[in-house]
Amino acid sequence: MVASSDVIPIDKIWNLIVSQARHGAHDFSIWTSRLSDAERIAGLCVFILILMCLMVRPRRQPRRETKSGPQFTYALIIVMIFAFGIGMAFDSSLNVDLLLRKLF
Repeated sequence: MVASSDVIPIDKIWNLIVSQARHGAHDFSIWTSRLSDAERIAGLCVFILILMCLMVRPRRQPRRETKSGPQFTYALIIVMIFAFGIGMAFDSSLNVDLLLRKLF
């Protein structure tokens, strides 16, 4: 049995987690503001590739039917939605730095 005399209340732990999350979001906003458009697009492509791999993954149990069409269709729809949103973000005057500063 472990005995500890240093007991931290939950609200102090929560405040520590929130402050670390804000610090990480601030660092992330600084890092993304320094990226060029090509680097941002490459990062978004990697993110979409990861999403597609998660959507179209092999099942653990063997399937009796070999229909993988719906999975691929849903993955493709998700990629198209992300591409539409990314296109709108690049074409608009959306300032991600300002948005992150207002949120955090």
